[in-house]
Amino acid sequence: MKKIALFTIIFAVVFASCKKDDEENSTPSSGSSTITITSSDLGGVDDTYYHKIDSSNVDTLSLEVKNGIVDLSMLVSDYNDTTRFRSPSDYTSGSLFNNANLVLDAGNNRLYMNKASDKVEILGMSVDMNDTTEINIINTDNLTMLEFPLAVGDTLHDTSTGSGSTMVNLSGFQMEITLTLDLETSYKNISQEKVKTPTGTETCIKQYVQSISKMTISPDISGNGPQIDTTYFYRYYAKNKGDVFVEVKLDKEKNNNEINYLQ
Repeated sequence: MKKIALFTIIFAVVFASCKKDDEENSTPSSGSSTITITSSDLGGVDDTYYHKIDSSNVDTLSLEVKNGIVDLSMLVSDYNDTTRFRSPSDYTSGSLFNNANLVLDAGNNRLYMNKASDKVEILGMSVDMNDTTEINIINTDNLTMLEFPLAVGDTLHDTSTGSGSTMVNLSGFQMEITLTLDLETSYKNISQEKVKTPTGTETCIKQYVQSISKMTISPDISGNGPQIDTTYFYRYYAKNKGDVFVEVKLDKEKNNNEINYLQ
């Protein structure tokens, strides 16, 4: 059975173990203006954004501000990724997600969202279990992923639960399974920094995010119990970019593991 890919997505509790300098709010350098990120700075229906991802030796790169800038211009592209925003009406399952007005299409998974002027919420997702079986996980309480405007010092914490059922073929017998997905996300906007990548330089709000997902299948035909995943990120949001300008995925020791930057 395929593991669900969450964008944490994927969303995240800010632990006390976060580095001290990450907990302190940074103010813009002298002469620079303070920015906020609004709903209009993020993409909408039919927008597509392309990313390059560096996963080679990025743990040695510094995210510190030096000479007024975070210099990531040395990043390379090990592989590419694409963010596709679509309309719920493009999918047969779209009508199941009340109030959804935007879909993040990730191929095998589709994340249904409500993007408003004050926030972005996750209403649930559709997951292709195999070539013929789709399961729709509908949240009973929606997960707020972002609150607008984003400004330095802002924090968020939210949780959600969603579930869906489908029939699967198990050794020739049809069996109904129910998949329950519990999500938790938190972030803190910790600073405003100028960031340079191979594709450009932008003034950004730096956000620390932790996302926790717990996936439970009933009946537990695998015998492995709930699957719990925790992911950590730094995300850098810039004006008028439509998507995250830079995303740094961290390992459990909070070292850089992978860096995704907007093309």
